[in-house]
Amino acid sequence: MHDISVSHIDDLPSEQLEIYWNTLYPACQVNIFLSWIWIGNWLASHAYPYSVVIARKDGQIVGLCILVRNRQRRHGVFFSDQLCLHRTGRPKDDQSWIEYNDFLVQQKNGNQVRLALAEYITNKMHWDELVIGASQEPVFTPFKLLGLKKRVFWASQSYQVDLAHLRHHQQTYLSTCSNNTRYQINRSIRIYKKKGPLTIARAENGSQALTWLHEAGPLHIKRWHDKKVGSGFSNDKFVAFHSQFIRQNIDQGSIDILKICAGNYVIGYLYNIIQDQEVKFYLSANYYDQSEKNIKPGLVCHYLAIEYYRSQGYDTYDFMGGESQYKRSLSSVSSPIFVGNVQKPRLKLKIENVLRAIKQRYLLSKQTAESLAPINFIITGGAQNPTDDGPHYHSAKVALCRIQGDQSLEVLASQEYTPPPDIQHPNTNVIFKSAHRHQDRLWITTETEIVEYQLPQLQQVKTHSHPSFNDLHHVIKHKDKLFVVNTGLNCVTEYDPNNQAVIHHKVDSHSVLDVQQDTDYRQRVSTKPHLCHPNFCFVIDQQIWVTRCDLMDAICLDDHSKRIDIGSGLVHDGVVFNKYVYFSTVDGLIKIFNIESFCLIACIDMSLYVPDLNGWCRGIMPLSYNRLLVGISQFRPSKRPLKSKGSAARILCIDIHSQKLIWQSSTQELGIDTIFSLLPGDML
Repeated sequence: MHDISVSHIDDLPSEQLEIYWNTLYPACQVNIFLSWIWIGNWLASHAYPYSVVIARKDGQIVGLCILVRNRQRRHGVFFSDQLCLHRTGRPKDDQSWIEYNDFLVQQKNGNQVRLALAEYITNKMHWDELVIGASQEPVFTPFKLLGLKKRVFWASQSYQVDLAHLRHHQQTYLSTCSNNTRYQINRSIRIYKKKGPLTIARAENGSQALTWLHEAGPLHIKRWHDKKVGSGFSNDKFVAFHSQFIRQNIDQGSIDILKICAGNYVIGYLYNIIQDQEVKFYLSANYYDQSEKNIKPGLVCHYLAIEYYRSQGYDTYDFMGGESQYKRSLSSVSSPIFVGNVQKPRLKLKIENVLRAIKQRYLLSKQTAESLAPINFIITGGAQNPTDDGPHYHSAKVALCRIQGDQSLEVLASQEYTPPPDIQHPNTNVIFKSAHRHQDRLWITTETEIVEYQLPQLQQVKTHSHPSFNDLHHVIKHKDKLFVVNTGLNCVTEYDPNNQAVIHHKVDSHSVLDVQQDTDYRQRVSTKPHLCHPNFCFVIDQQIWVTRCDLMDAICLDDHSKRIDIGSGLVHDGVVFNKYVYFSTVDGLIKIFNIESFCLIACIDMSLYVPDLNGWCRGIMPLSYNRLLVGISQFRPSKRPLKSKGSAARILCIDIHSQKLIWQSSTQELGIDTIFSLLPGDML
């Protein structure tokens, strides 16, 4: 960064700043919220002092940002000096709501310029907290590299519909929605058509756009006035900002105000911002008829708008940030977005954070005890050796448990297992790895066997083994065969339990699968290194898929060209629930993909709301679309250690959309400090 120089200027005249901004913007990634048409309008909407931070390379401007200072009184006790990135720090002024907020940086050297700006702001400017958002993770990253703590106080997902994907595959949008969403949209449309034909109209000029915005205001206020966020239309500054923004930009094609009707009956209004081939939904105002309880005006408006923009050749319909069921139902892709701050190591902030954590733990335990319904689940895993001598694990355990509202754990049935010495080498791990349940049967892998149990008593029925089994990780039953993730041989082994016949399926098209028939691989302590490290099997459309840890993906065994690029983390589980597959990575990410489009729906970093997350993340059990049980194993040394020290193994119940930890429960009393799988425990 020595070739990048950074400085700042207080209250640079807006005319000069506009020249700087518009000179740099063409070299940056397109972002309507960082274009001068938004930033210039925002700057003109308030009169607070500001600083412009400028990064230069070879005399050319390569980075810019605007910081507004705010002195915030906290708890009536102390003041925090804040700098706010393209925000004022005053809620009424910030209700105009910038999204995808970032430094304006030259795309060619984006990360380098961000880091240079962050380093200057951190070391050369006085502040306690830097407020950032609504932003994605790369904006926070340079400050984390500089050792600053991040605190998130609003977290959501940014949801999109991939219109280009629909066109490429010649799909109608409605065909990609769930059965329930299709039913609600079609039912509402049938009701609306009784009032007249459905139409969608775009405001043709600024005057019409502002008239429709004025008509939308009362509908928006009625919908949001009693909510915590409130309606922007009740805020004069919000109305003034957007009236000016629309007036200046609608003729340039940057704004769409849509009016959706059934005959003369108004269903709703949509205010969208256009960015190249992307449509960014900003707000809606719908008419809710209390006499028609089964009608869904919001779903209908967005459905018609999505089809309209798809036919117009746009590539993306972006719902942007904000957690809503309709966004989850209508979208095909999502990514995390946050509002938060980074803090300098001030004693007053450290004390505040400690007290906040104590309060949150108290409220969480109180809420859990009052509202949590009992949950039955099956857990597989085992106990670690207390020393590094010998195998990592010395006890294989499975338990059928019930967790109560007060987080007390009741064991309904449990079993321990030790493989016979003639089957498994004595220096091999004794552990239950990932399991599969079908009706009243449970199949669990050890390193060298598949142990079959009957539920709910967990009565052992039989064991299955084969000389080719080495370092097994998972098994599923499919069409009367057992498909075994045979990690030691870098393959998935199709095993017939009736005659012990095996077929080995490659998980890497570029390698040779060399299984020697006269070798008992069960007696080998290790066959590492594993080229792909397959971990977990699941089924989509009657085809077997397998996760590949080291390649950070999942592939279809029958057709390796069918691939889900999971990325950014060592992948473990792949659990199908409804129309989604939930993947875990061992460092605490949950990634959710649509099983039809294979598009990423959500990526959740659990460390954001589980600050002491420190261990291997394995085992996912969806309770609903947004609520999951997740297993966290006690840390053990590895070639890829997460941290130097870990906490006790536990099960977390998390809400991935509100991004909250609902409860957590230790598995220590079960004798399990390594968790491999969690499965539903209720009997069908």
